[in-house]
Amino acid sequence: MRVNFSNLTLGLIFFSLSACSTTKMVYQPKDYQEKIKNIKRIKIMAKSSEQSSQLASLVAHISTDLIKEEKNFLIDGLKILRGDWGKKCSILDGVLIFTPGKIEISEEQASLEIKAELYKCSSNELVWEGIGWDNYQITTKKSAKIEDHLKVYYERFPEAAQKFAVPVYQIVKDLFKVMPDYPSKAESRKRQ
Repeated sequence: MRVNFSNLTLGLIFFSLSACSTTKMVYQPKDYQEKIKNIKRIKIMAKSSEQSSQLASLVAHISTDLIKEEKNFLIDGLKILRGDWGKKCSILDGVLIFTPGKIEISEEQASLEIKAELYKCSSNELVWEGIGWDNYQITTKKSAKIEDHLKVYYERFPEAAQKFAVPVYQIVKDLFKVMPDYPSKAESRKRQ
């Protein structure tokens, strides 16, 4: 599905140039709070090409695990996506699609861009979009906390995780910090 970017002028766009965050761009329409409140049950999808199937799986699994920790959505599994997602959306409220973008790899360094898009299934409407980018020194010793947290991914996706587990984790975590959330029960009661 293609997004009509002329509609972007109707929404709020801001660029994050902070050195602390990997999030570089976020889009959400002005009325996103109204739209997001009807999106509770979602599926995580990661777009894959033949060259990036293990990377797409890594992105999907890290994203699914992090969203369960960071957000109030009900997750209806994950899917590696090749092609259109619309047919896979009929029984859900929304889909959150991750697309690995620019990838640059050397022996010592990996650079990665990831785009995340939240769509409302009933209208196939883009509700939120964010883009993150990280440049990671592969040879740098990782902190014990990060190593332990990502251990399962190193075992399951050894080739992709060695180069990309840390930047994927950081990008997705930062994107979730700026992504709107389905209101929790406590938040819903405060508004009433």
